[in-house]
Amino acid sequence: MKVYVSNYLSRSISILDYSTLEFERDIKLDENIYPHNFCIDKEQQLAYIPSSLDGELYVLDLSIGKVIDDISIGGKLANIALCNGELFISNEDSNSIYVLDVKTLNPIGVIGVDNMPHGFDIDCINNKLYVACINSIICIDTSNKSICKKIDTDFKAWHVKLDRNRKEIYTSTLDGKVVVIDFWATWCGPCMKLGPVVEELAEKYGDKAIIGKLNIDENDEVVSENRIRSIPTVLFFKGGEVVDRSVGLVKLEDLESKLTPLF
Repeated sequence: MKVYVSNYLSRSISILDYSTLEFERDIKLDENIYPHNFCIDKEQQLAYIPSSLDGELYVLDLSIGKVIDDISIGGKLANIALCNGELFISNEDSNSIYVLDVKTLNPIGVIGVDNMPHGFDIDCINNKLYVACINSIICIDTSNKSICKKIDTDFKAWHVKLDRNRKEIYTSTLDGKVVVIDFWATWCGPCMKLGPVVEELAEKYGDKAIIGKLNIDENDEVVSENRIRSIPTVLFFKGGEVVDRSVGLVKLEDLESKLTPLF
C-alpha cells in the first residue's frame, strides 16, 4: 500500500510506503497545477486533481507520472471524491457539487448547495456525501443526487470528517479574524489607484479584519507561495487559508462583497 501526499508549493505528488512512511518518489506536475485535495482510483492507478486556480480537472497516471487528460469545469474547485464510479467535485464559485462519470469524465449532474462548499467526506456504503458550507452542513444522497438533510450551524464550517464506527461527524471551522492582503508595487499604476480603496476598506472593517498591504518587490517568497501572477491582487484569508481573491482595479463595494460573507 502507498500514501500519496500533495505538495502545493513544489507542485508535486509524493509517494510513500504505507508501512514505513519512507519516501519512494516524487511526481512533478506542470507549472500551472497546484495540487491540494485529490482522490485516487486504486484499480486504474489514476489521480484526479481539481484546480482552484483555473477550474480544470487533471487526470494523473500514477504508473507513468504524467497527466493524461484534463477537462475544463470552471470556477474555484475545492474538493473531490470518487464513489461508485462517479466523481464528486465541490465548486465554491457556483455553490454546487459537480458529478462526473469517472470513465468518460462526462457530466452526470449538478447539485446546488449553500454558500461556499469547501471540504466534504463521502460514505460510499450508505450513499451519503457530507458537505461543509458556510453556516451549514449538508447531507446529499449520492444515488439520486439530492439533498436529504441540512443542518444550520452557528459557525463557518470548512472541512468535515466522518467517524463511521462512532457515527460522528467532525468539522473544522473558519471562525476567527479575516486577513486581507493587498499585493502591490510602486511601479504599478492600477495598484496606486487601488491603494486608497483598500485604506477605506480598512477604516470601515478594521475592527473585524486585519487589512494590510504587501510590496511584491520585497517579498518574493510570499508572492510565489500565493501564486500572485498579476497585480493588484487582494487575497482574503480565513483559518490560515486563502478563501477568495480579487484581481485588478476594483471598487470598494467589490471588495466588500467578498469580505463581509466571511464575518
